[in-house]
Amino acid sequence: MIKAESKSPGNIFLFGEHAVVYHKPAIIGSVGLYTKCVISKLKNEEIIIYSKELGKAFCKNNIKKGKKDLFPLINLCNFLIRKYKLKCGLEIKIESQIPVASGLSSSSAVLCSILRSFSKLFNLKLKNGNYYKYLINFQKEIHGGKASGAEIISSSFGGLNYIYFYKNRLRHRQINLNYKLIAVIGDTKIKTKTSKTVASYIPKLIKKDKLFVNKSFNKIKTICEQRLLAFKKNDLVVLGQLLNKNQEILKSLGLSHPKIDLAIKKALDAGAFGAKLSGKGQGGIMFALTNAKRKFLVANAIKKAGLETKIIKIGI
Repeated sequence: MIKAESKSPGNIFLFGEHAVVYHKPAIIGSVGLYTKCVISKLKNEEIIIYSKELGKAFCKNNIKKGKKDLFPLINLCNFLIRKYKLKCGLEIKIESQIPVASGLSSSSAVLCSILRSFSKLFNLKLKNGNYYKYLINFQKEIHGGKASGAEIISSSFGGLNYIYFYKNRLRHRQINLNYKLIAVIGDTKIKTKTSKTVASYIPKLIKKDKLFVNKSFNKIKTICEQRLLAFKKNDLVVLGQLLNKNQEILKSLGLSHPKIDLAIKKALDAGAFGAKLSGKGQGGIMFALTNAKRKFLVANAIKKAGLETKIIKIGI
């Protein structure tokens, strides 16, 4: 059996989640948590997907069965098989360090891992710049119809990326730092699908109060534009203040959660420079920006708020 293996990182939004879906800028960084995919070529024209976290799904004669959360991955495989006119099946085994439905971009990491492994298996040598156009429709499918693709950029390129739009088309620019951002992730263990907030909650809020949401997203845009000087100067104090401002806006939009709010307070009291949720919100994870000296104090404070913690570097 011929096979190939690859892995792709999860991500943290420093700034701009939700607003980026509506073509506002964002800053997103890859983290040292990965999804690994092993893809094997099958003689029969069948697709089988095993996920350690989600279970099993398979497709034969265009009939899908098994875990429905894995169906978008089957659809990606069918797309790739048709695009490259292959006469074979695929078996995919997935293992992930990234908690599902946590706000760490587990879905983008698995999409990128599958495409990277597929490229290796069939010697396609796909460039990172192609990942967005191959995967954006499948990310939208997973997210309930709405997605920016920012997470695909981060999972495929890695590092720290400034996402912006020019003539309604997504663009990105890597932010090169001579240091790594240290953060403590706090996981509430409250699993909320991205589709709930991105494709349902925010659109309903826009219908109810479009002006308020637009003003909020424009404030986030301003924060994203202010962050460059802070990065260049390695000014963690200013960067932390901007994170806190972004969190206040997300909270006013109803995207935070009492557990996240408590963890943020504890982290700031323990000396974190700034803290906010990341990703979909209404559960999932928060993170606190810190440094090597304070990281354990901040981690212990977040643990006392009842969250599971992990110390990571952003922009690896």
